Parts: sequence; C-alpha cells; structure tokens
Amino acid sequence: MNILINYPKRGEGGPAFSLELAKGLQDCGHQVYAVLVKEMINADQWEQELPEGHVVFLKSHKPGSKISFLLTTMHFLFIDCFKLKKKFRKIGIDISIRTLYSHWGPMVDKAVKPDMITAICHDPKAHSGANRVEKLYYNFYHNVEGIFVLTRSFAAETAGLYKLPLEKVHFVPHGRMNMYKVNDKLSSIQSEYTKQYHFLFFGRIEDYKGLHILAKAYKAVSEQYPDCELTILGNGNFDDYREEYAQLPNVHLINRFIEDDEIGNYFAVKNTIAVVPYTDATQSGVIPIAFEFGTPVIASDVGGLKEQLNDGRLGMFYENNDPEGLANCMIAAIRTPDFMIEQKPLMLQYRETLEWPKIAARFLKELGF
Repeated sequence: MNILINYPKRGEGGPAFSLELAKGLQDCGHQVYAVLVKEMINADQWEQELPEGHVVFLKSHKPGSKISFLLTTMHFLFIDCFKLKKKFRKIGIDISIRTLYSHWGPMVDKAVKPDMITAICHDPKAHSGANRVEKLYYNFYHNVEGIFVLTRSFAAETAGLYKLPLEKVHFVPHGRMNMYKVNDKLSSIQSEYTKQYHFLFFGRIEDYKGLHILAKAYKAVSEQYPDCELTILGNGNFDDYREEYAQLPNVHLINRFIEDDEIGNYFAVKNTIAVVPYTDATQSGVIPIAFEFGTPVIASDVGGLKEQLNDGRLGMFYENNDPEGLANCMIAAIRTPDFMIEQKPLMLQYRETLEWPKIAARFLKELGF
C-alpha cells in the first residue's frame, strides 16, 4: 500500500514518533511517503530513511510571528497544495496518517485525497492550563475514518469528545523510542553525577507535569538521604519553580531544548530513576524512553501512565497530587536496591513488545488490512 505520514509541523516529540512509525510501515513492506516542514528537527533523517522523492517539505512559519504565519499559509494554499495534488493524486495514497495535531493536516489530506484518512490522538483532551482551540482539534479528529489512542482506557472518552462511533476508535501502544542512545562523545555528562541515587525529570516544563509536587517530595527525600540528586531536564518556562528548587540540594537544572543525541546519557546515569509526577495526563513519551535504558519509573496513578507500564506490573505508583506519596515511593526505591536490579531486565523485556514493525502491523490490522 501507499501510506502517507501527514505531519507538517515542527514539533518536539512528534518528529521522532512519526519517523519511527514510518520506518515500521516500511519494514512491513509498504511504500511510505511524508508531508513535513523543512524546519523539523530530524528533517535530514527523513531523507535518509525514505526513498528519494518520497518526502515533501513545506515551509513553516516563524514561531510567534503572525505575518510569517499569514504568508506561509497563503503560500501553502495557493502553491503547495497544487504541488501536493499533482504529485500524490498521480501516485494514489491508500491511507493518510495524521500522526499528531497540525493545523495544516486536514488541508494536506484535502489536496492529496487519500482513500482513507486516519489520525493518532496523543492527548484526547487538553492538559490543565493548555492553550489550545478545542474547535480546531474537534475538526482535526472528527472527520476521519479511524482514530488511534495510545492508551486503551481513553478510547470511550475519545469517541465521546469527537462524536465518533466507538468502533472507529482504536488502540495501539506507543512504540519504542530506540533513536535515543548513549552518545560516547558526551560521556562527560555521566561523570557529573557523583551521588548514589539519581532522580530524573525529563520533558518540556508545563504546569500539569507536577514539578511543584516533585519539589516537595524531593525535599523530604534529600533530608533523609543526602546521597541523592535530582535532574530537571527540559525546555520551557521554569520561573514559577526556580526559587523553590534553588533551596534544594544537589539539583541539576538543564532548562533548554535537549538534543536527541544528549537524552540517552542522562537516562544512562548510574542508579537513575525516572520520575513522572504528572497531575493530568493520558500518556507520556518519557516512559518509552525509560524502556530503552531499563530505567525504573515512579509515576502518579493519573490517566494512562499505569497502563503504559504494563498495566502497573512495572514501576512504582502513588496517588495523584500527593507529594508525600511520591516521597514514599522515592524512599522505597532507595531502601530497596533490588527494585532497580529487578526492574531493568523487566523494562528491557517489555520494550520488545513495542517494536515499530509490530506497532505498524497492529495499526493496519485495526483498520482491516
């Protein structure tokens, strides 16, 4: 089949997810095409992985510039759409996959006219404090033949939100994030960590990710166990938390965009435990990254996080919005050395079920192919 990855957006985790799915579909024997933007962080990898002529790059607007957005939108509507129509209607696209939300996604499909339009819904409802126009999301997901969620527990809610029959909502788990590896050229990262235990928060700084919960929990943990340290790793506005974390011991704050080739080195620090203290979530891309390194996870019991960790058979969990509960889990991990020893092989074993060719095959099977 001819399958189109429809993701004309810069994104952060989206480009990696989309590329791995594309590779998985190729491994299943399908011809994969993509409509992306030139400014995508892994644009060069797409050109390496897909055959020549299979990737179309659109020009993206400059973030925050209304004039740039207007100009690139006009260019897209009057020039790019014509090129897409000419190229892909000749090829004939069987399935278009909108891998994440993008405002141009529906217009790409209108130009391409695939036989079937599908979409992957990473977050069926807006996170607390998120600034998104729900009407645009409704239009993006409503007019599709199949919508996929990454945790089955949100299938019914997704059907209700986007007014789709439940049989049109399918579940596939988040695949492996095996593009993240330890970079030997950045081995100095690991040498910066000298304490016995390392707790790691990774991801964009957002209110719903529970950094206020983590600060209170880590304060209690560090008072009992001073031989521990915490890394806050990710881009975003940290101003609301800066003063609180400045008073805590052994905190490494790396508050910037983290390149893909850096990420693995932080997860590979000895005795690392990934902490996912979200107060609101359907799923997290941090958990598949933890699988890659066999890094144990402590997470809140919110949303689909427990489901991602083999329905709670992996990791430790605490009640949402409970700093004391999180602290107790962190202390339990320190007091139980076997936790880390036992979790690593189990995490590595479970990640094998998330190989992208398996995810791609399951995706198509859900659609009846």
